[in-house]
Amino acid sequence: MNKEIAERFSYQNEYWAAAAGANIVEVIEEENTSADYEVQERHLFKLENGRFAVVEESGCSCYSLMDANIETFDTKEEAQAAYNALGR
Repeated sequence: MNKEIAERFSYQNEYWAAAAGANIVEVIEEENTSADYEVQERHLFKLENGRFAVVEESGCSCYSLMDANIETFDTKEEAQAAYNALGR
């Protein structure tokens, strides 16, 4: 695993790997449209098992990483379509 990715996402991997089935190894695309006192982010990641994950984070200042909506996909194309749909 890329050291930068491992360090940047160590906390997220602790929670999200259980739901996604593997650790994050590559950031494909991300968007952060959060305003003060809220979280509004979406992420498209490649996982170490070769699958892809789309993570949506949305909530108030009390948001927890465990509240993230995580979907996994077999192909990058499927994951990209799901990621794009979140931006609408």
